[in-house]
Amino acid sequence: MIRTKKVKRTIGKKLLYSYLIILFVVFIASLSIYNNIARTYLVSKAEQSLDDEVKEILRIVHESERLPREKVFDRVAETIVQARFANEIRLAGRYFDSRIALITNSGKIRYASERNLTLDQLKSIAQEAIDDNAYIFKRESLTIGEKNLGYIVLYTPVEDIVSMRRIGLQAFTISFGLGAVLALLISIFFQRAIGHPIKKLGHAMGAYSFKEPVADLDIHTGDEIEELYDTFRRMSVKIQTYHSQQKTFFQNASHELKTPLMSIQGYAEAIKDGVGEPEESLDIIIAESQRLKKIVEEMILLTKLEDEQESFELTPSKLGEILQGAVRRMHPVFNKNHVEVDIEIQDEVDGLYDVDKMTRAFINILGNCARYANSKVKIRAYNTDHAKYIEICDDGPGFQNGEAEHVFERFYKGRQGGTGIGLTLTKAIIERHSGAVVAGNNSGGGAKFTLTF
Repeated sequence: MIRTKKVKRTIGKKLLYSYLIILFVVFIASLSIYNNIARTYLVSKAEQSLDDEVKEILRIVHESERLPREKVFDRVAETIVQARFANEIRLAGRYFDSRIALITNSGKIRYASERNLTLDQLKSIAQEAIDDNAYIFKRESLTIGEKNLGYIVLYTPVEDIVSMRRIGLQAFTISFGLGAVLALLISIFFQRAIGHPIKKLGHAMGAYSFKEPVADLDIHTGDEIEELYDTFRRMSVKIQTYHSQQKTFFQNASHELKTPLMSIQGYAEAIKDGVGEPEESLDIIIAESQRLKKIVEEMILLTKLEDEQESFELTPSKLGEILQGAVRRMHPVFNKNHVEVDIEIQDEVDGLYDVDKMTRAFINILGNCARYANSKVKIRAYNTDHAKYIEICDDGPGFQNGEAEHVFERFYKGRQGGTGIGLTLTKAIIERHSGAVVAGNNSGGGAKFTLTF
């Protein structure tokens, strides 16, 4: 079965299609609104124009009041013809005319602008104006003084008026079309401006590799696309750093595990071959096995802490008491190395801590100080308005050659280091307690660890 590749539409094309749809909807809506408004407006203007024409004709009648009655209609008809010819009274200004009829009291049509007009036709027009709104129809009496000479009728088909919309519609369509073309060209420009950097970013993501940094794509759009590009670059740096750390981790882990395994294998073979003291060899095998077990346990715990898989049992505790408990557990080591411990705790404050893990973190730092101290380790815990501080110092040689920057890295060991994971665990535990730890040299000599909570 042959599978066809699904064609993907780019963001630029989607924006362009969306614009075209919006343009079409706006055009239809505008056209509908225009038709309704234009009809209402033109009919209203036509009615107003008929009223104005009636007033003008009545004015002519009043000016002719001294004429004999039979001459009035002739005078009015002549004036209407002359005025229309001079464009003085004309419906809607210039585009179409109203129809006029002058009718006497006896029902005789004395003047009609429409040839062969009959009274029956006028009655039919008046009825259509009422029933179907097909005409605009005006009827006014012609009076001079108290004498009623007859009446005047003005009418015009609504269809003639509505047809005026075509002129406006043509202008509307042409202007809208030109505007749409111009807007379309602008939208194509913006579509390319948006789509081009996205394509560049997509190609860069597709070609991403751990081995090479992300190339400079020269994306300076000043919007979310540039922000996305910057985020991708930062993410790539983090991934490459993590990848490099993982490689280093596996290399160091392999080395750390290999050393005790080789030692165990060597002494086991010595026992098998009957070389050396079996009891001494077994003691070394047990010690190396314990060391190997400790390394594995610390590696597993560190991985869980960094992945935030290890659960913390936070309970209300005093940080100073946890620190004192860690010092008591380290007394045998301090005594063995002939190191005196001076501990000072000020302003004890309760907090939420995982006692076991915090104890382990303190023991790792105290163990490091015990290995390098000449004779003394000083511990000071105090509070400020903003944080809690613990300073642990020794009087040893301190950090040299930039060691302070690396002591918390996995498998980094100093001259007398252990597994190289202890201080890394300490940092992870303290950070999970929303704290921080830094290493440096004390002003009076020796190493100094500062913990902040």
